Amino acid sequence: MADAVSLSGVIGANVRRLRTALRLSQEDLARELRRRGVEWDRLQLAKAERGQREFTVNQLVVLGAVLETTAEALLQPGNPRWQVRLTRDATIRASTLRNFFDPGYKFPERDWSSGLKMAALDDPEAIRRAAGNEVERRVAFNLD
Repeated sequence: MADAVSLSGVIGANVRRLRTALRLSQEDLARELRRRGVEWDRLQLAKAERGQREFTVNQLVVLGAVLETTAEALLQPGNPRWQVRLTRDATIRASTLRNFFDPGYKFPERDWSSGLKMAALDDPEAIRRAAGNEVERRVAFNLD
């Protein structure tokens, strides 16, 4: 399997693609971001486009506005076959990540990350029933 792209890498690729489509230089975009309260210079923007920095929600919203798109669109992977790294230990298929933004998407009954049946966190008994091994039972027991 190919290396997974980070979520920051997905966002950065989208920023670069949209910036070039609008014929903005990195300096032009950085100037417009600063005008709207995001204190980035050209070098910080270049790092963001390479996926080498994290983004705050506020930065995503401002980037979306300046690039004439939405924060949601900036989170959309360009290739549905990509694996997107969410954390050091968790990846997800890009096609599955895209489903999260579809208001009509019905999530499967099974939790993709742990394999446990999804249960309300305020119902420890349901979590206990869903737990499949002793370690998970101990974690569920400690939720009381």
